[in-house]
Order: sequence, then structure tokens, then C-alpha cells
Amino acid sequence: MDLVTLVERAFSPSRSSSPYTHRPGTFVPRADTLAACTAILDGVHDDVPEDAFYFVGRVDEVLARAGGAS
Repeated sequence: MDLVTLVERAFSPSRSSSPYTHRPGTFVPRADTLAACTAILDGVHDDVPEDAFYFVGRVDEVLARAGGAS
């Protein structure tokens, strides 16, 4: 899995993407964002498909989108 792409998708702007995704944007506090990035870089979510991270807010949303992986 390409870590650069994964982190890039984790930082995708879910608030400004709502016209394209048809889902409301999500505010993610800085501490949650840093914890998620640390987990990604540590390989905690290596079994989660990259697409699950795209235009999603929190890690729990990512995991739900991926069907509970990780």
C-alpha cells in the first residue's frame, strides 16, 4: 500500500467535497487527524482499501465504509 496516497486521501477535504459526494462534510479535530495519520503510518490500517479513506472524515467512518476492516 502506498503510504503517501493513503495519507493524501486521509487529508482529503470532506467539507468542500459535499457537492460531489452528496454527503455532509465532517469536521475532524486536529488531535484526531494526527492520531489517524500516526495509525496510518504505523500500519494499523494496512488492510483497509485506499478508496475507503477518500473524502471521509474520521477513522471510524473509514472503517465503516470499508466494511469493518482493521
